Amino acid sequence: NLLLAGISLIAASSMHAWADKAPEIGAAKDLPGFVMLKHFSEAKFSTVPGLPECTKMVGLHGDPSKGPSTLMVRMDGGCVATYHWHSANEEMIILQGTAKAQIDGQGTYVLKTGSYMVLPAKAKHRFKCISKKPCILSDGADAPFDVHNIDETGKEMTTEEALKAAADPANLKW
Repeated sequence: NLLLAGISLIAASSMHAWADKAPEIGAAKDLPGFVMLKHFSEAKFSTVPGLPECTKMVGLHGDPSKGPSTLMVRMDGGCVATYHWHSANEEMIILQGTAKAQIDGQGTYVLKTGSYMVLPAKAKHRFKCISKKPCILSDGADAPFDVHNIDETGKEMTTEEALKAAADPANLKW
């Protein structure tokens, strides 16, 4: 899956870059594995192959291709993640901005700064940053983090089809 490879590449390169600068961002030499980001404005967000340009990520902890991980996601205002699901449980906290989440069979929720949400594995959902300023969120997974893009009927889509759907003005109005 191109998207999983892209997320893994970003996470791995981010973690490698951070490891070289760990003392500058709060790593403790006597506590292996400890990393602290003082503020999300310090994060080095990168584009991910298979995701719209309006979404960028940085790996904070773990390897999303192999197991549990934590990513930080930046979505520009108006950016849309079309319907999809993950094999892992997904846990997110909105750090900045206001987003809208639509969970299949559960309704639509507005998530403001400080909101917390856990989505069980295979929950069909879509996500949109509805604030003018970017939405920043901490996104954790308890298993390898894959993305299965689907249309509104639940049929799996290719990455190319999902990117086209995310750019379609009709998908921006929900």
